[in-house]
Amino acid sequence: MNFESSEPEQQEHHIPQGRDLTSGSIPRHLIAFSIPLLMSSILQTLYSIINAYWVGNALGRDALAAVAISMQVFFVLMAAAIGLTMGANIMVSQAYGAKDWAVVKRTVKNSIVLTMLVSLLCVVCGYGFMNRLLLMIHTEAA
Repeated sequence: MNFESSEPEQQEHHIPQGRDLTSGSIPRHLIAFSIPLLMSSILQTLYSIINAYWVGNALGRDALAAVAISMQVFFVLMAAAIGLTMGANIMVSQAYGAKDWAVVKRTVKNSIVLTMLVSLLCVVCGYGFMNRLLLMIHTEAA
């Protein structure tokens, strides 16, 4: 897949349209940024509740316990993902503020590739070390 534009000169000098967060009401900007985060948390909570309901009713107590115990590993992986994306966001923000569009583009591309590689590594390690992970979190055999 080729991410390069056929007209790199025009794209390099094009100033993206967006919100200017350096002026205006700080509380308004904070609220505008917090709404997507709040909605994401609400959706995650709803997902957990619905998942617990269906698994508990359809598959039983042992299956519900398995879903609950896996959340510990899930939260560790989410913390790592949040850390990676925060680092990428900082780098993109700095380049965007400096109006260095080439660095913005390169950083976004690199962060996508890094995310894919880390995801693949998590899948391979999770599958390969699942028994050790379960022992580490003191999960008893069913």
